[in-house]
Amino acid sequence: MIILLIGAMLGDPRKCPERFSLQGAVCKECDDVRCVDCSSRLDTCEKCEEGFYSTKEGTCEDCDSYKEEVRCKKCGKSDSGNVVCLECGEGYRLE
Repeated sequence: MIILLIGAMLGDPRKCPERFSLQGAVCKECDDVRCVDCSSRLDTCEKCEEGFYSTKEGTCEDCDSYKEEVRCKKCGKSDSGNVVCLECGEGYRLE
């Protein structure tokens, strides 16, 4: 686990870089390696890297895991909470 001292590498001493969460007085790396924003808790991802989405449990799942026939490059959640493909991978298109 990588730990950064607050203020040593950051302009704002109250914020951590992507993939890190402020825990006490130090920035600690998110538990999920595909997580971009775990600012609330190390084990709860709020935003995942491209090609993944954040589940209601706070883990990152592959965009294609929810529907095998779709090859999705970028996905998100609809207002109703369903996972939707926003951008397809090369050779695929949204329908």
